[in-house]
Amino acid sequence: MQQLNLAEEKLSGVLDSIRNVVWSQSLANQALLYLNPAAELLFGRPVADFFADGSLLLRAVHADDRQRVNECMAEIHAGKGMTLEYRIVQPDGAMRWVENKARLITGPDGRLLSIDGVASDIALRRSQAERMEYQANHDALTGLTNRSRLNDRIDQALARAGRTGQHVVVLFMDLDGFKFVNDSYGHSFGDKPLCAVASRLSVIVRDCDTVARQGGDEFVILLPDLGRAEDALQVAAEVLDAFTVALPLDGRDLHISASIGVSTHPRDGDDSDSLLKHADVAMYRAKAHGRIAVQACSQEMGAQALERMELEAALRFALERNELALHYQPQVDRSGTRIVGLEALIRWHHPQLGMVSPLRFIPLAEETGLIMPIGDWVLRTACAQASAWHAAGFSGFGVAVNLSARQFQQQDIPALVREVLAQNTLSTACLELELTECALMQNTDATVETMRQLKRLGVRLALDGFGTGYSSLSYLTRFPIDVLKIDKSFVADVPHDEGASSITRAIIAMAQSPNMDTVAEGVETAEQHQFLSALHCGTMQGYHVSRPLPVDQVTALLRDGLPQRAAA
Repeated sequence: MQQLNLAEEKLSGVLDSIRNVVWSQSLANQALLYLNPAAELLFGRPVADFFADGSLLLRAVHADDRQRVNECMAEIHAGKGMTLEYRIVQPDGAMRWVENKARLITGPDGRLLSIDGVASDIALRRSQAERMEYQANHDALTGLTNRSRLNDRIDQALARAGRTGQHVVVLFMDLDGFKFVNDSYGHSFGDKPLCAVASRLSVIVRDCDTVARQGGDEFVILLPDLGRAEDALQVAAEVLDAFTVALPLDGRDLHISASIGVSTHPRDGDDSDSLLKHADVAMYRAKAHGRIAVQACSQEMGAQALERMELEAALRFALERNELALHYQPQVDRSGTRIVGLEALIRWHHPQLGMVSPLRFIPLAEETGLIMPIGDWVLRTACAQASAWHAAGFSGFGVAVNLSARQFQQQDIPALVREVLAQNTLSTACLELELTECALMQNTDATVETMRQLKRLGVRLALDGFGTGYSSLSYLTRFPIDVLKIDKSFVADVPHDEGASSITRAIIAMAQSPNMDTVAEGVETAEQHQFLSALHCGTMQGYHVSRPLPVDQVTALLRDGLPQRAAA
């Protein structure tokens, strides 16, 4: 007997010291038989209170969970075990999650004696699980639904629509000109308007709608259970109207507009991928119509979307599959007898599509960001080839490489150029970088500084397509430009069209004043060559001289000289 008492004391000591709540309840009268001290910490009440009031354990359960607990207790009385997670409420109103495991206890004779259980505080585990679930389903920056959860929401809405016959609509929204915000104020500031846009969208929609961030400055609004598909256009118009009011951020009023594409089930698709794809394409059509617009989808646009997606997928692999190549178009002096430069022009030969026009894939590369690795490859390849030609004994010319606006604004171009020239032991004077007016007009202060760094390296800078954009004399004096390239749209009509001839004369005269060189693009005839030469245009480029040629044909041209017809 003494040993039994000693064992009970040891067991009681162990139970009193553990952090989990251990309890025992009589089956005969539901009275509490045992409750260890850990209950005080979990329930926020003295253990004595529970012995004084047998219903207190159940009353401490959160009201929303009480029925589940009663049902489980009934199952225990029926001979089943219980493992249940539920909430309890402490006297001060604080809520805690617990996991309660209980089972029936029988005596040696098989009689049912009690229900014994162990309750554990699982607040930390539940908090971590909820945080992980939240992170898996929400955008880290804005807190909106993310793409993964959006797809689930669309699928659920489509399943309901199949039963109810109502419409499901997807609005795909892209902020207009948001890149300018990042370029002007920096990406850290750019996060703030994205969060403000998310908040503004969230208050516009219904409780049953879903606002998601697709990525970057793209947002999606899911409108389920619409009686009329036309109602979506009204919602889209309200979204646009909401952004007529500036966003107040850091003491400044930021004006942001958006373009919206609309797709509707069942007309535009019966799954999440189709609806998102068609709404995305419709959004780009809205931008093409002048931005700050809403555009519904159509079957024609669906076909265009499929073609665009296939082309984008192929372009992503074009570099690693060696499908891209450079051709070089000779630039000659006024006499037409000496090559003074070669412009590197990219070509894409797809194994199934054949030659894909740069007019088709370069805008896609710009839009998707693929222009960054492609532009890097063009610069490295052109400089390596120029170095190879010089090492082979051909000299007296440089190579011109086009830089996209996105590449110029988002890459450290001076560092890249310095690295590439050093790798190829190519003189900086042999590299000419061609920029568009669009590239120069974005974040002009930073642009001027980048251009100055390139000039300090010794690189020549050319302004491509001059005369078609914002050009003016004061504009030219602000940027350290060496070369003006006269756009071929002017050259095509000289000397017979007086307007084109006058503009061409003015451009050449304008360039001569600050000692800039001029290159006339698109020279097709001897007559055009003679006209430009008489105006002292320094360099000619076009099919009258030569079309763009692959490397081996350029090498032959450098070795054998220009055909006689190139001379004026």
